[in-house]
Amino acid sequence: MPGFVDNHRHAWQTAFRGIGADWTFPQWATAMHATVKPHYTPEDVYAGTLLGRLEALHSGVTTMLDWYHVAQGHEHEDAAIAALRDTPGRSIFCLGAGWGSPDLVDDDIRRVRSGIAEDGLVTMALGLRGPEATSVDTVAQELKPGAATARPGH
Repeated sequence: MPGFVDNHRHAWQTAFRGIGADWTFPQWATAMHATVKPHYTPEDVYAGTLLGRLEALHSGVTTMLDWYHVAQGHEHEDAAIAALRDTPGRSIFCLGAGWGSPDLVDDDIRRVRSGIAEDGLVTMALGLRGPEATSVDTVAQELKPGAATARPGH
């Protein structure tokens, strides 16, 4: 019997659960993305994602969307995907590449998508940046790789 579905979790931040519960969004963004993220290694990403996925599974979550936005390089992305593959359950790797940057990430989207089999227990979604982080033209450019590989009816 299927369990719960969690449609928004940041597994890489598992070690920081409960820290800053009274912070505002800007305080959280500064702490996580300006202070912690630059020091996060691929090994840290793997451990946080693995523990976060196991924590979800232990709570009855059999399907989880992991909103990943700690991208600092391909090794970090690959570590997160490996951790999701190494745990039971269905996981959606939501690539939030470019968070906090106006730079294009369409090549990164293609690279990650090509390494994830759509029929496996780990699939991919794209976490789009909002208008405060980049331009509408950039978002439109980043949607092209997904549109080119979308399956009819999905």
